[in-house]
Amino acid sequence: MPLRSAICKVILVLGLGSGAGLVAQELAPTISIAPKRTADPTGPEAYVDTRQSLMAAMQELGVRIDLEAQTADEATFVRLVEDAEVIAALMRSVPLLFPEGTGPHQLPGVTTHASPAIWEERDRFEVISANALAAAETLMLAPDRAALFARFEELETICTACHTEFLEYDPFEGMAGAGPLDEALFEFGGSAD
Repeated sequence: MPLRSAICKVILVLGLGSGAGLVAQELAPTISIAPKRTADPTGPEAYVDTRQSLMAAMQELGVRIDLEAQTADEATFVRLVEDAEVIAALMRSVPLLFPEGTGPHQLPGVTTHASPAIWEERDRFEVISANALAAAETLMLAPDRAALFARFEELETICTACHTEFLEYDPFEGMAGAGPLDEALFEFGGSAD
């Protein structure tokens, strides 16, 4: 996927710019998740909202790769590689979406599963984020289905480790009546933020 297409899809996901929707419509967007609108689009709540949308988008794309990579025909493989490119583009912004003042105990009334450990162990968080980015960039260069699936498993392992260390959530919250896609999202990493 050309970088321009990946960037336009990222803009659509993050809801940036008034023309993003028009450009993205032409590109047949890979994902359909958009952030909620906060009262102050530059305030700390906007960071929480954006990172939750970004994480949910990466999870949706990851689930699709996980479910389809081993059996993908050529056209599906190309789409999954494009999904991997979008994951890599989104992954670049992860550390930037957790600035000081956006932690769970700093924003009363805002729901976030981000652990205070993100800010307390910032260097570790950034190392894991860099490792996830490197894995995502390797994923998007997969030459075939087998490599795509294997590289996705590597990325999933890093993401799960990060979520285990830096998220606080009830792993069984919302699982009642979950269908196969919901169960796959749960296995991929639980909560989006």
